[in-house]
Amino acid sequence: MEFKFSIDGLEEAKKLVSPDLLKKILKRTINQTAQDAKAELKEEMKRVFDNPTPFTLNSVYTRLDPQELSVVIGLKDWGGKGTPASKYLAPQIFGGPREMKRSEKLLGNFYVPGTGAKLNQYGNLPPGLITQVISALGRFKEVGFLMNVTAGSRRQNRKPRNFFMVGKNNKGLHAGVWERMANNRVRPMLIFVDQPTYKERFDFFGVVKKIVTQRLTPNFEEALRRARTIQI
Repeated sequence: MEFKFSIDGLEEAKKLVSPDLLKKILKRTINQTAQDAKAELKEEMKRVFDNPTPFTLNSVYTRLDPQELSVVIGLKDWGGKGTPASKYLAPQIFGGPREMKRSEKLLGNFYVPGTGAKLNQYGNLPPGLITQVISALGRFKEVGFLMNVTAGSRRQNRKPRNFFMVGKNNKGLHAGVWERMANNRVRPMLIFVDQPTYKERFDFFGVVKKIVTQRLTPNFEEALRRARTIQI
């Protein structure tokens, strides 16, 4: 989505400073306004999401085009071996179903935490647990990952955990991944669910439009004042 805004006082400023200086002022103005929007998007995430991770909070990026005097404000579409924020936040912005995470593709199902899984401080499944589950079930396609998990278990002298998968047509245990304990009891680690669908709740574009409307002209006035002070 593209927004275009006008700056109050721009025509008057053209009479006060040189074209080259005006271009520098406009670059500073646009960049500062983009940073203001980025900061407000971070605050909006804190308001609408329950204890978002640092990865999510730091997922907004800005990219200034100094020649076109424009800026892109977006969500990072890179995430290492994890799911990029641009993908997992899209349903929160536009609504609708979400795509499968990488681990869900390996397991062949969407899932939510089971009651037997210990969540991290952000209320999410620890990546290490997911790695153990997928490795134990032999679902890794990358040999390197499997070797790393096995070697890590040996270094820590830990006995591999006994995970097993239950299909959706089973009449006993709920479909998902379970762990068999030493006392022969079982506990649910991952519960398979239908594709989750979300309502719009992260007003990304609304926040950007609001901040640009509020801050563009004040930022321009401040950048112009500073430039003229230096010149004087």
